[in-house]
Amino acid sequence: FGPRVVALIALLHGRFRISNRELLSLLSMIWLLPISLGSVVHLQEVAAEALAPAQAEVQQAVEQSDHANADETSWREGKRKPWLWVAVTAVATLFLIQYGRGKDQLRGLLGERYAGLVTSDRLRAYNSLSPGRRQLCWAHLVRNLRGRAEAVGRWQGEAQALLALAEEVLAIWGCFRDGGIDRVTLQGMVLAIQQAMWELVEQGQQQQNTF
Repeated sequence: FGPRVVALIALLHGRFRISNRELLSLLSMIWLLPISLGSVVHLQEVAAEALAPAQAEVQQAVEQSDHANADETSWREGKRKPWLWVAVTAVATLFLIQYGRGKDQLRGLLGERYAGLVTSDRLRAYNSLSPGRRQLCWAHLVRNLRGRAEAVGRWQGEAQALLALAEEVLAIWGCFRDGGIDRVTLQGMVLAIQQAMWELVEQGQQQQNTF
């Protein structure tokens, strides 16, 4: 089989998630291509080997970056349940299927020598990073605050106030992204919001200590 068949099989299975048996039927029905199930699997291995240098290049770019957004989601393969990990940087995006969602898999995603900042959710695996290299996803924080603000309780007022400040951060960032303000102005405005948030948190802690 030639390179076009290899590329077609890799595309249909890897990108469009067509199973090997369905892929076998499709190749026979549309392209009248007589091919066995074993050959389909073998050609996927050929494609994986051909893509290995590009995979290594993307992995190196991620490892050398100063900031990465990381996440993971479930990814089924038959009866097995691996996880699809992703690292998004300014120059490259790496997808990696791994059997687990712990710190070892995080290290496999970012590379052994990665020393940059990581933005993520609260998955325990990310706790393996030092606090100075960890940034929680702001959208997750907003979602958590919204849930607390909608719940009835003595923390509802503080949560609503924090939520308003958090949403203001997103609005300021949108203005910066669209060119409405420069970075210095952005930092000054966010610093003021940060201070206001600390005051609300400290106020809530003091109230908690009075009960």
